[in-house]
Amino acid sequence: MHRSLSEIESFDKKVTQLFKEAHHSRSGLFNIEETGKKIGLDSREIETISYHLKRSNMLETANGSLVRISKYGHLMYSGQINHGYAPI
Repeated sequence: MHRSLSEIESFDKKVTQLFKEAHHSRSGLFNIEETGKKIGLDSREIETISYHLKRSNMLETANGSLVRISKYGHLMYSGQINHGYAPI
């Protein structure tokens, strides 16, 4: 399925907001559902973002419903890596 540029930019903006909010956690652990709702995402958006971030190894499951941004995710978010990959 092809996505429009505006859909891709919107997704990127939402992921950036999610990562900014997640950085407020001292332990690095956060509940993606709660964090997503806090920044105004609906359940469908949270599920979609979570799926894609986990699939691209930017998020890793930590404990139950808690996740953390992976080392790869931190490198992407900080701009140290400027292109991503997606597992096939």
